[in-house]
Amino acid sequence: MKLSKETIAIMKNFAGINANLMLKSGNKLVTISPHKTVMASAQISENLAINGSGQFGIYELNDFLSAYSLMDDADLSFTDTYCIMTKGSQKIKFYSASPEMLLTPSKDSLPVSSDISFDLKAADLDVISKSASVLKVNDISIVAKDGKISVEVADKKTKTAGSSPSTINAFSIDIGTSDKEFKVNMKIENLQKIALTDYNVTVDSKKLSKFSAVKGSLVYYLAIESDSVVSK
Repeated sequence: MKLSKETIAIMKNFAGINANLMLKSGNKLVTISPHKTVMASAQISENLAINGSGQFGIYELNDFLSAYSLMDDADLSFTDTYCIMTKGSQKIKFYSASPEMLLTPSKDSLPVSSDISFDLKAADLDVISKSASVLKVNDISIVAKDGKISVEVADKKTKTAGSSPSTINAFSIDIGTSDKEFKVNMKIENLQKIALTDYNVTVDSKKLSKFSAVKGSLVYYLAIESDSVVSK
């Protein structure tokens, strides 16, 4: 079995969420961040066959990917103890990690009701992320008011400290329209962990959001802040 470029890209993205990854027989990858504020899942084109228990633990995902990259287009075979990567006369034996050493999600998905929904384009996501880095901002707010949805990038701590709005570094962009009014507050570090693509976004009143890629099977679940205002 070989890993496609698409699967490698997904695994690289997941490594930015959590260094650990538990591979299981089948075609689904799932991960969760150490603080459990980001969870991600994806279906891959490969059907993993793992002999033994049907699972293979990776403690440092980037190390696994680096080993795989040493041999272009290598073949993989798995047991629950080790993975053999081969190409011609070259061979790497990469051992699995014990499940007890890994932080992995207990579920493949989470229930998120569509109390509010909107689309987020890759180009808008890119500029939101870059603006937060440039301005050194930790927070974003997705605000629907007067029929318009906008994303505001500004540090909430600076606002609550009593600074004048005219002295707060901030960025804003309009991303769509809505007949509802809401304010979804998020940490930019969570949003910056998702892959750069177009998304359908749903948010429920239980303070959870779901980012579903328009193309492909990537799904991210991001926690939203407790001071968000989301009505059913």
